[in-house]
Amino acid sequence: MKNIFKKNKKKKGFSLIEVLVALFVFSLLVATLANVFVGFLGAQQNAKNTQRNLEGAQLALNSLAKTLRTSKIIAPTAAPWTVDRIIVYDYSKAAEDEDNACLEYVIVGDKLSLRAGNLDETTCAEGALPPGGTSLIDGRVFGGFMVTPFVDGVSAGKITVSLQLCPKGGDPDACNATTGNPIRIQTTVSLRVNK
Repeated sequence: MKNIFKKNKKKKGFSLIEVLVALFVFSLLVATLANVFVGFLGAQQNAKNTQRNLEGAQLALNSLAKTLRTSKIIAPTAAPWTVDRIIVYDYSKAAEDEDNACLEYVIVGDKLSLRAGNLDETTCAEGALPPGGTSLIDGRVFGGFMVTPFVDGVSAGKITVSLQLCPKGGDPDACNATTGNPIRIQTTVSLRVNK
């Protein structure tokens, strides 16, 4: 029996250095997993923000396209045809005696804005809209309007709206076409024939 007890006494536990090494390896593993988890959460939040910006921009672009379909281009009336501002007279609002039939869409700075006024077509053509405006898209917007005018007997005309979206308060280089990754959306609207 004495031999059995001697064998048990010879068994040793982990040394202090072995325990410290094991704790160090475990803490490195936990820290790595925590960094991966935080990275996934950040990527998910960025994806949500991007999706929210895209949905808002699509809603604004659809509303703009619907308005352009029932409108007459007031400005620009001459080249250049790629512009950052268009003024239209919305006949559907004028026919229903609604306010704000004269509309100006403008991309200035990093916003797509709308100015509207209760003007007749002639006054609208004179550019008498009140100052101010409403931002249509949350976040930063760059782009323009490409206008193809009405040509009698050839085409009714069209407007292509091309935008680059950047998250609100995001990285300033996010809209840089070469180094960033902006969201690009575009729509083309055929205009009504005004005779």
